[in-house]
Amino acid sequence: MGWTLPLLSAALIGAACAPPDAGPAFSSSGAVADSAQPLICPDGSLAPLWYEDADGDGFGDPQHARRECEQPEGTAANAEDCDDGDAAISPLAVEVCNLVDDNCSGAVDDARAEDALVWYTDGDGDHYGDPQRPVYACEWPEGTVAPGDDCDDTDPTIGPERVWYPDVDRDGYGDREAQPGDLVVSCSEPYGYSESRGDCNDLSAQVHPGAEEDCGNSRDDDCDGPVDEGCG
Repeated sequence: MGWTLPLLSAALIGAACAPPDAGPAFSSSGAVADSAQPLICPDGSLAPLWYEDADGDGFGDPQHARRECEQPEGTAANAEDCDDGDAAISPLAVEVCNLVDDNCSGAVDDARAEDALVWYTDGDGDHYGDPQRPVYACEWPEGTVAPGDDCDDTDPTIGPERVWYPDVDRDGYGDREAQPGDLVVSCSEPYGYSESRGDCNDLSAQVHPGAEEDCGNSRDDDCDGPVDEGCG
């Protein structure tokens, strides 16, 4: 006589999952090691995969898995550990600069490393970085520098060591008699200063290098030395 439906159901239930301590060894292929191990649990569901958690950090080794209806000791429900021999390495770990993928992101010492250094893109090659373009890395990235104090990263002639001279009359020329204490070193132009030096009278906007000489005023309008030259 053939199996009746009730007897067949009972046979399936009776052949369901064995106790966890009787389960098969872990398989390095991600499947159960013993193909005879039942995969259907008493409730009719497929037995879930459990992943070996040798270091006890709560994250399983994706290379070692087994199917069981109940979670075996020393396993995890996930397969997210990238080093199951070190509990300090897991997706919850903090990445640091140590040549190790601490947080299992797939990248070693990436920009999220807690102690990553900040570098700045040096687009014009003047050895001063753009403060608006930081790069975080454990090692020096090519094309970057440590100081981020360039105010124009498209012009290599402009940098934070520019010297500015007082330009009281705002004629575009700084006082040629300015003393070191009067100067300003800055990347960007400070108000009331000029990068061009040579004004021989910083109180008159009509007097500066290149100005037209005004005959009869008895002054050196163009700051070249002679007074009223060329006036006959």
